[in-house]
Amino acid sequence: MILLSVIGPVLNLCIICLYIVLIWRIFKVKSKLQISELKHGIGSLSGKKRKVALAGVLFFLICFTGRLLTKLWSPDMLMAFNYEEAAKGQNPNETRFNESDILSDEILKK
Repeated sequence: MILLSVIGPVLNLCIICLYIVLIWRIFKVKSKLQISELKHGIGSLSGKKRKVALAGVLFFLICFTGRLLTKLWSPDMLMAFNYEEAAKGQNPNETRFNESDILSDEILKK
């Protein structure tokens, strides 16, 4: 179960690494291509356009960081019932399944 809970953060870190490599490669290519418009992309933006672009990047980074931190520190739990009666909404002894039994304070403390 611990291994399964690590998959999400590891995938997020892989995506972050891929974005870093992608941005690094863009700037590497940008410095070598003198004919391309990428050479003067951000530098040629005027004052207002540059501020809007930077505000957009900043907004994206704040939202991304907030979602990542929320995902990392919020508790979550997946319960899978693998008995035949679960599909019918029943316990193994064929009594009605009730979520409040699982969400009681005594069980949540354990």
